[in-house]
Amino acid sequence: MATTSKRRTPVSSSAGHRVPATRGPRMLHQQPPATPTALLTADQVAAELHIHRITVYKMIAARQIESVRLNSRTVRIKRSELDRVISTSTRPVNPKFMIGTR
Repeated sequence: MATTSKRRTPVSSSAGHRVPATRGPRMLHQQPPATPTALLTADQVAAELHIHRITVYKMIAARQIESVRLNSRTVRIKRSELDRVISTSTRPVNPKFMIGTR
């Protein structure tokens, strides 16, 4: 006796691509716009400051940057704290990172 497969056949999406019927359309994960109370990861802070992630953790340990500890392993930095660090920085900015030049 032959058994029939319960597998669904692919259906077409609006873009013309074949998508299995068991899956819905893929959702794009977009970050919400940054607000003054937004919490940033060490990687995000490091990218904005053009420094290494480990340096961000060292700055947190030296209390140069205030952070929020969510659990024993997770640390976040408020957007307003990052803005404060940038505004009080005495290090000159490299012109190639400045927006609107050349």
